[in-house]
Amino acid sequence: MDYELATGLRGIEGGKVSNCDVCLIFDGDPAEVFTQENRKARKQYECCECARTIRIGETYQICKMMYEGQWDTYRTCLICAEIRKAFSCEGESIGGSFWDEMNDYGFPEVSKSGDCLKKLTTPEAKRYFAERYRQWNEAHA
Repeated sequence: MDYELATGLRGIEGGKVSNCDVCLIFDGDPAEVFTQENRKARKQYECCECARTIRIGETYQICKMMYEGQWDTYRTCLICAEIRKAFSCEGESIGGSFWDEMNDYGFPEVSKSGDCLKKLTTPEAKRYFAERYRQWNEAHA
């Protein structure tokens, strides 16, 4: 069984998310067991969010969870992990649906906010987010 979390979008009032009102909300049932940690790759993996290769020696985030009695493991590159965390509130949507949620709900709000890059700390995450947003913007022009 694939593990998918439903998310929605909510603007946060009062500057709680800086000047960027993009906040994806986890509104599904929580996993029965959940662990999340960063590891160094001993072999190549694929990021569950962007499908880029996680190379040997690269640090990545691994999430293991049991949901409805089924164990699942998700590996996320640190760039997607940073972006997902920055734009998630009340729990993260883990399992490969983050960019779909950003395309459907987040990016339309980014165009209204403008200040969203300030939520990211690394230059790599800022560059990748800006590239994904540019691609979305071109597709919706």
